[in-house]
Amino acid sequence: MHFLVKKGLKQGKKLIGKIENSKIPFLYWIGYFYGIFVLRGILEGFLEHSHRFPRLIHLLIHWPFWNFNFLLTVSFILFFITREKVERVTRCVFLFSFLILLVPIFDFLVSNGKGFILGYAMNFEEVLGVLLSCGGLYGKSIITPGQSLAIWLAVLLIFFYVFIKNNSIKKAIVAVFLFYLAGTFYASFPLGIALLFGLEQSFNHDVATLTILFLLCLAIVQSIIWVYLYNRKIAKAFLKNLRLLRAGHYVGITLLSGLFALYTFPTLSFNLKSLFAALVSIFFAFEFCLVYNNIYDNQIPKSIKKHRYENIGIGLLLFSLFFAGLTNIFAILFLFLAIIVGLYYSVPPFRLKRLGFLNNMIIGFVSALACGIGFLSQVPNINRIPLNAGLTIFVTFSLAANIKDLKDYEKDKKEGIKTLPVLLGKERGLKIVAALTSASFIIAPMLLGFSYLTIIGALFGTLNYLLLNKIKREEATFALYFIFAIIFGACLTLQSSLGNFCINF
Repeated sequence: MHFLVKKGLKQGKKLIGKIENSKIPFLYWIGYFYGIFVLRGILEGFLEHSHRFPRLIHLLIHWPFWNFNFLLTVSFILFFITREKVERVTRCVFLFSFLILLVPIFDFLVSNGKGFILGYAMNFEEVLGVLLSCGGLYGKSIITPGQSLAIWLAVLLIFFYVFIKNNSIKKAIVAVFLFYLAGTFYASFPLGIALLFGLEQSFNHDVATLTILFLLCLAIVQSIIWVYLYNRKIAKAFLKNLRLLRAGHYVGITLLSGLFALYTFPTLSFNLKSLFAALVSIFFAFEFCLVYNNIYDNQIPKSIKKHRYENIGIGLLLFSLFFAGLTNIFAILFLFLAIIVGLYYSVPPFRLKRLGFLNNMIIGFVSALACGIGFLSQVPNINRIPLNAGLTIFVTFSLAANIKDLKDYEKDKKEGIKTLPVLLGKERGLKIVAALTSASFIIAPMLLGFSYLTIIGALFGTLNYLLLNKIKREEATFALYFIFAIIFGACLTLQSSLGNFCINF
């Protein structure tokens, strides 16, 4: 018996080594585990009591990100206990994600084709039932037979993985215990959200929507932690190149256009979920394009492999599209167009940023698309987007975008990019750029019909011209721009349906 156990452990260690050392590309892993999660949703829909195709938002976002978060948490547990490299641990955890397919199949078989309805623990009694039922083996619990089977298979795999790695039964038991606690936490995740927001303790539309939103946010947090544990150099290089001021511009335009929609249609209720999702999606879309801009501008350390840095970009793109999916289909289309234009701006062979001052029209166009996404977050009808607002944003920021050329003067001059400072000279170019950005403070409120804000815009424009000529840094203009945007947003808020504090999810 001792010989068989020893041989089994040896074979298990060899198998784990093969999985951990596999060189499967990042995109293949994403396709594999996301495909597993979606297939699980389809099987669950057809084999549970309802016997119908599930809603797309649950199939493509809710259930995949529940499983993604849970498996990532399990990976962290195993990483901290075994001290194995996080990417090696994660390969093993995600490879065995196919075990979740057993849940709807086994439930269907043991119920003679009737199936079970899977649910969250939505009160404290059900939470205790999950915690104390030993994975569904003892007492009453919402855990189905299929879930119980998957839980105990996972317990065995985790126990032997840790034991093989550390040769410690104590550590293996601790890992199993933490896995069990993590499962209980995720099983009661919507209950915590319902209590946090004072909602009814049942899995209704509002709770489901907020659950999806929080699962996406949690996935972002865990992904950031994972990248940091995987390679600190990549994480630091990415954080160093975030360009938060420029990202803040696109996020701000999206927010203001959402408020403008409520101002234009005062009978609307404020859709907080859609606006938040739009803001996050536009932020990640910008950072995705920036990843490739940094690669082709040679702004990442040479010690970092290009394909590894690109993997961060792929992750940002996926998160951006998933959040846009929480808004509506039109927002996804606008976002997709903005991403394509953003890539054309930075990536060869197009590299439209080489067009000199004309490339600022591209920034104006992308800003107009961000405006459309914000508007669509409140009014999901592409025909109701006011063209004058998009045109105003395009003109305003085609002019204001010249500010970025001050910072890149030496580099643009060396590469022969004909920006205004390069064409006119640094000092003269500075004055022209200051005049154009100052004019932008007046143009936007004037074209949109906010006459009282035009006076304030003139004051900000004058201050911007003076400060920019003295300080000669874009930060001065950005500071004034954000303050003016806050004032503009406050005016929109006071005159829109937000004044009635009518909010829906």
